[in-house]
Amino acid sequence: MMKYYFQTSFYLVIITIFLTCGKEQKTTEDERIGESLQAFQTFQKDLQTTLKNAVAKGGAHGAVSLCKIQSPQMEAKVSKGSISVKRVALKIRNPEHAPDAWERSVLYKWKAKIDQRQQITIATLETPEGNMRVMQPIFIKNGLCLQCHGNQQQIQPATKEILQRLYPQDTAVGYKMNELRGAFSAVWTKKVEAGKK
Repeated sequence: MMKYYFQTSFYLVIITIFLTCGKEQKTTEDERIGESLQAFQTFQKDLQTTLKNAVAKGGAHGAVSLCKIQSPQMEAKVSKGSISVKRVALKIRNPEHAPDAWERSVLYKWKAKIDQRQQITIATLETPEGNMRVMQPIFIKNGLCLQCHGNQQQIQPATKEILQRLYPQDTAVGYKMNELRGAFSAVWTKKVEAGKK
């Protein structure tokens, strides 16, 4: 009887530990997703405010120069501790925003769903190394964006000139309102977290 009681108690402890670990892992994932979305929102809000003010003061061509300098600074501002944030797209302006294999596959899946009139949401991935990845779609929701990313008629000559000078390989044009522009992408690095403990 004692043996049975011991075995039962042992298995209950193991199950409890397993369930608790699973719950903690889920909580950690949810927290990382939430913090990622908060970082994306902060980055987007700061960038939009900066560009809106720049266009008001010096036109879209002035905003291009400012964006080239301040956008990386804003990415660095929200990339702290274990999280690294950047923007990615299939049609890139800045070569540093080229997607990796997973990001590219998510962007193509989103595009296919949109073509089929389906809703898209955030994408997540836990890597074999224990890193967590989060992506959130970016849509063209403001006509301001089209002054630098629209068709040839929407982009002024002065803006075209500076885009060509700063980004000679630019392909991030020809967009329309409500079209998928790209994504915010976050990587939570387990190695960095371990180093902080």
